[in-house]
Amino acid sequence: MKSTFNEYYRPTDDEFDNLWNNCEFVFDANVLLNFYRYSSETSRKLFDILEEIQNRIWIPHQAALEYQKNRHNAIENAENVYNEVIKKLENKAIIKFLKENPRHPFIDSEALILKIEQFYAKLKSELEALRTDYPNSISKDDYRDTITRIFDGRVGEECSKEDLNKIYNEGKQRFANEIPPGFEDKNKPGNQKYGDLVLWHQIMKHAKLKQKPIIFITDDSKNDWWLKRKNGGKISPHPSLIKEIQVKANISFYMYTSDMFMKNVNKYLHMDINEKSIQEIKNVQHDILLDERRAEMEADPEYWEVMAEAAEAEAEYWEAMAEAEAERRAEMEADPEYWEVMAEAEAERRAEMEADSEYKEDEDI
Repeated sequence: MKSTFNEYYRPTDDEFDNLWNNCEFVFDANVLLNFYRYSSETSRKLFDILEEIQNRIWIPHQAALEYQKNRHNAIENAENVYNEVIKKLENKAIIKFLKENPRHPFIDSEALILKIEQFYAKLKSELEALRTDYPNSISKDDYRDTITRIFDGRVGEECSKEDLNKIYNEGKQRFANEIPPGFEDKNKPGNQKYGDLVLWHQIMKHAKLKQKPIIFITDDSKNDWWLKRKNGGKISPHPSLIKEIQVKANISFYMYTSDMFMKNVNKYLHMDINEKSIQEIKNVQHDILLDERRAEMEADPEYWEVMAEAAEAEAEYWEAMAEAEAERRAEMEADPEYWEVMAEAEAERRAEMEADSEYKEDEDI
């Protein structure tokens, strides 16, 4: 059965050994763009891996193009995080609170404010220094310089216009039948929706030419690349992709996200990869996934309809509560007993105040 439905079976240990020992490593644009999201330590470790396997790496033209197009946005997004943190520091909410509430029997507010301001100044200075060292989209980008050097001579050829038109026409049929990859991008404008399909065709063409197994590293988490559990966890590359590349190129194929790739580099290439870097990459991927889901929701007109309905329902709730409170007050005030009780309460309050005043006068004597 495995020989017939091989795409549904996880490779054996021997098959993984053979794959890692003989494959070409193919990289997606998002893997390179995510370098700008990682700490310098983690990015350096990833560069070390690329250096180690440089004679076995390759990037499709489509992926390289997307990296170049989106590099500026990746840098700006990271810079925005720096700016937001500095903005939060400059807000100094705790200092404002201490200045507005200076008297406390156990807190020396002035000394504490001084220490906090010194800490904020030091932290801001360190962040400014980090931001200065961070890649600049125009004048300085050491990351791109390193990527350019490592992938020199290892970028695939551009598709001809004729081939692109064939892929676009094929994409219409594939997307209608949800044949991966790319159908999750069907709502993108124009031919942008076919970007992943162009990438896939370039990978298959390269695999057929080289006749080597392929390990594809991508941080794309959509369902048109992966077979998933109901909870969203990845099981394997999408079986349709494994089957298609086996039929068209007669090679073995597997996929990893960046964190799983690093974990297996530890195992198969015997490079020392610390768990901290792997966890950082997983955290970044989680954040990206949340951002993508939020963007998808906000791009859906139904989302805003639901939000508007929720806001309207909340407004109606508070309006009803206000009306109910007004009715309750009107009923109480229309009842003579209410005013009798209020008068008695006021008389008791005044008596207590006067008694308290007399007590204090006695104390002064």
